[in-house]
Amino acid sequence: MKKKRLIIAVVIICCVILYIWQTNKIHNTPKKDTAVSTKSNATTQQAETTTQVTAQTSTETTMESDTEEYFEEDTEEEAQLKKTIAELMKEEKNTTPEGEKAVQCYIQFLKDTPQSNYDIADIDGDGTPEFFTLSEGSDAAMYRYNAKKNKVKKLHSYQLGKASVMYYSKEKHQVVFVTGDTGGGEFDTYEYTDGELKKIESLVWHNGKFEEEGYILDGEKISMEERDNYIENIREEYQSLRGEM
Repeated sequence: MKKKRLIIAVVIICCVILYIWQTNKIHNTPKKDTAVSTKSNATTQQAETTTQVTAQTSTETTMESDTEEYFEEDTEEEAQLKKTIAELMKEEKNTTPEGEKAVQCYIQFLKDTPQSNYDIADIDGDGTPEFFTLSEGSDAAMYRYNAKKNKVKKLHSYQLGKASVMYYSKEKHQVVFVTGDTGGGEFDTYEYTDGELKKIESLVWHNGKFEEEGYILDGEKISMEERDNYIENIREEYQSLRGEM
């Protein structure tokens, strides 16, 4: 009888042990899967973060490369040119947006075609400055801005000879072209209206022929004193070109 009870007790103990083992197995399996899943998600997130950082770094590198390629610093001469023109433009209080474009166009012209002297001034008061150049030993010229083509348009040029000066007046809306050499000289005054130049006055003289022809102002003879006064008046009332290269 005791032996039978012992066997039953052993069987019950075995069943309890088996039950406990099965229960632990069931509970441990999800925990393992969850750990694996969590580890997998962490790995995926790390990979995505690495990809984003790499992409961002690549983009920044590309942008830096583009900046170096398309944006070059001005040379010392170009920087000085812009500074001088900015000073000249301080007197122009009513420059329009189109006038600002004109100034940039004139700057580019001077970069491409350096001149001995130059100036920018709105001599007709329309908000778009005009452009004057003088190439010593060659010629002097006046330009206006062509907005449709975004280019400068030459209105008039004059051979300087030995002369090295050109004048303009904002108050009178006039430009004076000067030429001179060993044979004589000439001061031609033009009025600027509606984008065009019109000759209104001319002083001419010929060296060595003063007694025969003297000094001629608009076809009439004048004295040397009158000529000197005429030229002195231009020097006092008109502006010579201010910019130098």
